[in-house]
Amino acid sequence: MVRVCFIVLFSLVKDCHLRHYRHGERGLVGPAFAKPAFLTEFAHIGAIGWTQPDGKITWGCGGSLIWDNIIITAAHCTANDELSNVVRFGDLNIYSDEDDTYAQQLKIVNIFRHPKYSFSARYYDIALMELEHNITVHETVAPACLWLDQEVRFKELESAGWGQTGFGETATPILLKITLKPMSNDNCTEHYTSNTVRGLQRGLDLHHICAGDAKMDTCLGDSGGPLNVRLLHNYKVTPFLVGLTSFGRPCGQSHPGVYTRIAPFRSWIVETLQKNGLSDLKDSDFNPADCALRHVAFRQGAFSNVVANASGVFESFDVQREYITQEFVGEIVQLKWPDTVAPAKNNCMGSIIDHNTVVTLGDCTSHKGLQPTHVIHGERPDKFYLDTSARDEKLYNVIEIHLHPNYTNGSYYNNIAVLKIAGSFNILPACIWNAPDLPDRLMEIATVGRVDLNVYQYKGQTIHDARFKPLTPRVYAYENNNCLLASQYQERLDQGLQHQHLCFGNDPFLVPQVCDLTGGGPLQRSVVRLKRYFKHVYGISLFGRDCGYGEPAVAVRLHAHMDWLESVLLPSKSSRQNPNSLDAVQFINPDLEQFDRCDFYDGSVGLCVPVERCRGVRQRFERNEGMIFCGNGTIVCCLPKDVLDDEQLLNDEDQQLEDCENRYESFRRRNFLGSTEQPDPKPHIVEVVWIDKNSKDMFSLCLGYLITTGTVITSAACTEIKNRKPNFLRLGSIYSRYEDFTIHAPIKTIIRHPKYDYATGANNLALIKLINPIEPTAALFPGCLWRNKTHTPLVATMQTLVQSQLRQSDVHPVYDSDCKQHVKAPLQDGEFCMHSDVSESQKCPNTAGLIVWRGKGTKNAPVEYLIGVYSHSSCEADEPLINSRICEYVPWIIDNLNTSCKLFPIKPKLPEDEVPMMLANDKITLDDCHTRNWKDGFEGLVAPAYGNPALLREFAHIAAIGWTGADGKVIWGCGGSLIWENFILTAAHCAANDEDIAPDVARMGDLNIYSDEDDEFPQQLRIVKVIRHQQHRFSAKYYDVALIQLEKNITVHETVAPACLWLDDEVRFPKLYAAGWGKTGFGEDKTNILLKVDLTPMNNTECARFYTSSERGLRNGLHAHHLCAGDEKMDTCPGDSGGPLHVKLLHNAKMTPFLVGVTSFGKPCGQANPGVYARVSSFVEWIIETLQKEGELATVQKFQPWSCALRYVHVREYEDDVVVSRSNNYETYDSDKAHLSGGDSNQRVDIFWEQSIVPVRDNCSGVLIERDAVATLADCTSHMGATPSRVRLSNGNFINVSETIVHPKYSPAAGPYYNNIAILKLPFPVSIIPACVWYNDIIPDPQFEVIGKGRADLYGYNRDEPVTTFDPRIIAISPRATLSSNNECRLADQYWTMLGKGLQQEHICFQNKPFLVPATCDQQLGGPIEREMWRFSRYFNYAYGMNLFGRDCGFGEPAVAVRFNAHRPWIESVLLPEVANQRKSTSTGSKDEVIFINPDLHLNDRCRYSGGMEGVCVLHDNCPSVRERITNGETVILCSNGSVVCCPRDGIKSPPSEIEREFNDCEQRYAHLRKQRQQRWNGFQPLNLRLPHFAEVGWEEGSELRFQCIGYLISTRAVVTAASCLAKKQFEPSVVRLGSVRSGQFSTDIAIIPISSVVFHPEFNQSSYENNIAILKLTSPVQLTVNTFPGCLWLNTTHTPVESVVYAGSDGFNLIHPMYVRDCNKRFAKQFTDPRITCMNPGVFGTGEHCYPSGSPIIFRKYEDTNLFTEYLVNIYSHGRCNSSSLRIVHRVAMYIDWFTEVLK
Repeated sequence: MVRVCFIVLFSLVKDCHLRHYRHGERGLVGPAFAKPAFLTEFAHIGAIGWTQPDGKITWGCGGSLIWDNIIITAAHCTANDELSNVVRFGDLNIYSDEDDTYAQQLKIVNIFRHPKYSFSARYYDIALMELEHNITVHETVAPACLWLDQEVRFKELESAGWGQTGFGETATPILLKITLKPMSNDNCTEHYTSNTVRGLQRGLDLHHICAGDAKMDTCLGDSGGPLNVRLLHNYKVTPFLVGLTSFGRPCGQSHPGVYTRIAPFRSWIVETLQKNGLSDLKDSDFNPADCALRHVAFRQGAFSNVVANASGVFESFDVQREYITQEFVGEIVQLKWPDTVAPAKNNCMGSIIDHNTVVTLGDCTSHKGLQPTHVIHGERPDKFYLDTSARDEKLYNVIEIHLHPNYTNGSYYNNIAVLKIAGSFNILPACIWNAPDLPDRLMEIATVGRVDLNVYQYKGQTIHDARFKPLTPRVYAYENNNCLLASQYQERLDQGLQHQHLCFGNDPFLVPQVCDLTGGGPLQRSVVRLKRYFKHVYGISLFGRDCGYGEPAVAVRLHAHMDWLESVLLPSKSSRQNPNSLDAVQFINPDLEQFDRCDFYDGSVGLCVPVERCRGVRQRFERNEGMIFCGNGTIVCCLPKDVLDDEQLLNDEDQQLEDCENRYESFRRRNFLGSTEQPDPKPHIVEVVWIDKNSKDMFSLCLGYLITTGTVITSAACTEIKNRKPNFLRLGSIYSRYEDFTIHAPIKTIIRHPKYDYATGANNLALIKLINPIEPTAALFPGCLWRNKTHTPLVATMQTLVQSQLRQSDVHPVYDSDCKQHVKAPLQDGEFCMHSDVSESQKCPNTAGLIVWRGKGTKNAPVEYLIGVYSHSSCEADEPLINSRICEYVPWIIDNLNTSCKLFPIKPKLPEDEVPMMLANDKITLDDCHTRNWKDGFEGLVAPAYGNPALLREFAHIAAIGWTGADGKVIWGCGGSLIWENFILTAAHCAANDEDIAPDVARMGDLNIYSDEDDEFPQQLRIVKVIRHQQHRFSAKYYDVALIQLEKNITVHETVAPACLWLDDEVRFPKLYAAGWGKTGFGEDKTNILLKVDLTPMNNTECARFYTSSERGLRNGLHAHHLCAGDEKMDTCPGDSGGPLHVKLLHNAKMTPFLVGVTSFGKPCGQANPGVYARVSSFVEWIIETLQKEGELATVQKFQPWSCALRYVHVREYEDDVVVSRSNNYETYDSDKAHLSGGDSNQRVDIFWEQSIVPVRDNCSGVLIERDAVATLADCTSHMGATPSRVRLSNGNFINVSETIVHPKYSPAAGPYYNNIAILKLPFPVSIIPACVWYNDIIPDPQFEVIGKGRADLYGYNRDEPVTTFDPRIIAISPRATLSSNNECRLADQYWTMLGKGLQQEHICFQNKPFLVPATCDQQLGGPIEREMWRFSRYFNYAYGMNLFGRDCGFGEPAVAVRFNAHRPWIESVLLPEVANQRKSTSTGSKDEVIFINPDLHLNDRCRYSGGMEGVCVLHDNCPSVRERITNGETVILCSNGSVVCCPRDGIKSPPSEIEREFNDCEQRYAHLRKQRQQRWNGFQPLNLRLPHFAEVGWEEGSELRFQCIGYLISTRAVVTAASCLAKKQFEPSVVRLGSVRSGQFSTDIAIIPISSVVFHPEFNQSSYENNIAILKLTSPVQLTVNTFPGCLWLNTTHTPVESVVYAGSDGFNLIHPMYVRDCNKRFAKQFTDPRITCMNPGVFGTGEHCYPSGSPIIFRKYEDTNLFTEYLVNIYSHGRCNSSSLRIVHRVAMYIDWFTEVLK
């Protein structure tokens, strides 16, 4: 089984092994060695004997060596008639000489009994015996140590002797040992009391210790023998005497024995020895460490793990199995405080978990009130040094300390902290083990211990060094419920051990100081992951002694604190990541069949359909969401919105993406059953192909990836190589195993990412749509998109083209943070980095390298995923590759597959849009945005609809409150509203019925409470408590609110969910809604069905006319907490009491009910009287306090409108506009019709003032209406007396404001809402395309977008998905609004008072019907109201005006904007002062013209004007002067009709010459040739390459002709070209060649015609290129053919086509666009004063060169039909720089027509 591994896309705390994969190490194996093995276990035990007269020895007691010539034993062993006189050591069988090799037998010369010992008592039973001389210390004979601590904490003790084997049995000749468990004296007293044991008058004493076992015991003959424990040190074990065998009950009867405890006799032992020959003996000689080291070389090797086997001669040792090692642990640091802090604290450690991060204990963050200032990190030494100071240590400053928020000083809970250091540790950090279960119980811990107790000690070379050194003992993890802690620790664990604790330890006990825990020392283990070893830290030591040896210790388990660690170390991830989802639960309901209705576990309603017909099933599994299967595993319960019809199942491209893994499995299986010798097939890879325009050769320059049957994804750079779009796609051509023909697929359209930036490489993706979708086969089918946003495969494959050959290499992902360190720059949105395995010289992929990973699926049918597309890299050493991350672009991909948008662009019907696109030579109007910025227009999108069950969401909060009668029937008498999941808000007078009985039941989710026909969703719960407002009295009508507590929480569902509370005292809603099951009228019966009424709120002053203080219970009249509402026809009635008065507010395309009032009292209903309701806002504080008193986690925040609305958004009803259709139980939705939509306008700017001005003003926006001008409100041009200093564009750039111009009629005092407009001038044009301003009185469509701002979590379209985290960010949103006429604009009073003249033409009123949840949308004052429009085959963003005033973005009540068109003259005077002045002078200086019609005059008649001026009646086209007369207001005489005028003789136009007629009639003259060309092109595509008007200019060079200039045939006898190209040559050209440009293999019909003369423009300047134009006259006219005929000349001198093409030589044509003269002047130092010369902007991008030959024609094609067009020569290219950003100098052909005519007459 292959294990698949991924690397996360953003840094995680648990990702260490992935992040540092290439640094992982391999494991090590150590050697073993051997040494002699002897009987070391019993080296201290001696047999005490009495020598009989016959020389035989009677062995009757035992003892233990504690000094070289001293043994210790029981005092009662000295009570024989004759004193014992001999002791024997090193002998197992004291009655056999077979094992006497190492035996030593010595005489006893002195016996020292304790002075308080009495043979008649059982106390002080201890004695010392002095031997005749020192024993010979050996492995088999050596003194034991004394356990001098009163606490005996060992679990087991050992005793040994040669006593009886049972009660009444004989003594054993062989030394036997037993294991006993110590027992407290309190428990032991049950066996030994003064009444049961002679000599125990005082009972057990402190110097007694009990120990026993159910089967084993010490017996007669064992007296005086040892009760000892073996403690570990120096890889050895030393016996420590705890007690001496003293007395007991008959042995073997399951009674504990009693032993003399050694510890109380320490002083007596030392003093006795000092007085009897050992005067140099010190008390410290018996300290555990000193004693253990005294004979360490002779001690037994540590048992269990160290001893591998025992042969009886040797013991083998494996140091890899030792308990305590001294392996270097580089992942720890020591915490340090300033040297001035005393006493010093040296026991705090931490674990390095990142390059600058340490985790430690919370206790280690404070000492003497100060925090640690440094950490010390010891780097690995080159060799072992005994002196630990020899390690290289480095000091790091601590810059941040983060304590767990729930930590309290000294607590064992949440005792964790994080330290951040300055700089970076020079070591691979430890990985955090992020799983509840450990991979293995065995682990190591970083601790400290005495040097001399841990090094291996050799004979004669004992090292004494009391300093402490780092250790790494091995311990085992224990289950917390089996963690037997010492009482001193249990007392501080009031909550017991939690998951945050990690219990650990090991079996052997240690000699004290061998190993001590450090606070924060890590527990860790090397773990194999991805075939590499990584150190993983499980926890950090918290408390315990001896490093957990003998008894458990406890550490802080890091896994339990991962959420907190991530919140500290990865705050950006923690803020956006949802809590871990629950494990998926799958249910199988065998009763359900296909097409049955089904219900999800959360109450959602679905339909049983085949799995393949349910969109997103696999995604639900991946999200661990519960699923229900109907009958079997192939039928699934599917939400109706996800059910696919036949058409969607087959052709829906979105569904192809969703179902990719399953859809093509058969093709994948077939591909991988073939021969393994063949290369892996590449059925998803597509070649992007260009065709050379001259040679017709095809080139594959980059790759694409087939993601659906009709769409390929590639890089945006791939689609504009050499500024040319590709010609077609080649599919199925790479490594194919099949004989199928390769598919050449024509391209329908190319969709580059709208934010693609060729300079930075950002968003470097494009979609290529095919004209015809392909039919999937095993040779060619779509691959899948990698959609996991959190993880990326650790090893992927980069596929790229190198010299048209596929190259593949392994690549590995890199964290964004690490990548930024490499590239020294931030990554753009959607980018990620990868390292390549190829050598640096071959590292750089070609454009659009594909990053793929093959995994999942099965072994024989693995699924291939596209992870990313290569974007760019410097290709330097260690430099990662920058790529576009596919998963980040899936929404954009799906949007372009579905072509969806938020508001459809409209197509205004304007007369100017019916003529060809033209741009004036200079700006003469403001209404030119769509032509000036035509190339930046874009396309609109469309989105689908979906369906969902229609449930009772509207009434989900309403409850019926009832009383259960004696017969069990319920009488429903009141209503209420759920406001908490177990609390209902109702009227206080509903707390009891007429019989003073409290209600006992509530029912929700039921429309007809007396019928079970609609009982599908009801929930009926018992009432357990009714809480009336403390000021309510049944006799009065005040404070009429109460809370009803239910027996348990309701199940939240579409039909049952709490309402929210309206917290504001202002009720600005025009309509409120009430509902209930009360009476239908005065004296009528109650309704069985829940009915609702809509009521109009009424202020209390007006309502007081109906309700006065004379009313019973209304002594003080209406109160502020009363609210009135009514209607002429509808009202609430008895039985509705306590029910809701609510309003539904919009958010997330959902409607949430907000309670405004509670039905309280009224007049007889249905009599047109208003009802009175308890105003909810007055009782919010009481409601929250009451809930808190009842134990609910109710807070003010949870009742905030946004919080409550989001809590239940997934079960709310949809707003009406998105509901396409409704049936009894089903709704279909169209998300495009939602009012709320996210996004900002690219043309909106933020306005700022100088930072020194306070308070700061941040509520002003503007609209970029020119590249150097921003429109805003006049109100936004002044703050604290200062004008704005700068603006922030939508791309984040700040631009200074150079000038502020306020409308001259704006006056805040006279009326702030009139003429409230201003212009902010910028110092230079910006790169952002400005908004198009709508300069028309009529807005073409009533719907448009308002630019506002609101909470990020309140606007998004919610598809019934629970909200788990809040997102309080304030972001830009663009809700839909609807135009309202000014006379129907119902503004709030606060605005009407400011509108003294009412609304004017300059105002745009707009609104939306629904009210919003507060904070959903606030207007951006000065921000645009806009709409996309379709003009000249492009979409443009048009601004109608800018926000002036209103609230909630016009939702609920209208808002108003400033209409731009109303201020057009003033805007024109600011932005186009010269045009405005010209119009002003024209209008003031003109006269009214007088036109006479003389019916007696006819064509060619003489005529006369007053004053004697004679003329002739001619057609008006032949009298240009008549236009001047009309313009000047002079008299004009018409002859007979309007087409014949009396023209002064000197104003009559002469008849046109032949060349003029050829120019003028060009379009009709050659129409037949263009028609023939169309017919040929339609049938013979290659002819499309021929350019019949283009000419090549040639020179004779010897016998050859060299064509070196390009020209254009403008007449049958003339070619126009650039004079500069001709002037470079020494001689004039001799011929022109026609019909050959791009003729390819079609060499017929090519004409070569001699040149008769060359005419340079008389004003041509060779140095400045002015008038760079020349005419070549031909010796003979051109023979007209379909491949050679003149083009037409552009005759319009004032306007130029918006889009033309320039001939680019072998690269074909490039788009080129005209520029206003003023825009040209801004880019060039030399101004364009000659109207014949202008500049143009080439439509090319990228960093390559884009050069055009001088004289290249710039042409415009006017199309009549497919392949039928007239080509016009608009300009002639002169010169310019070859980069994509430089403008080019051209000559305007229309300005040279007269010169052409003059030359060619």
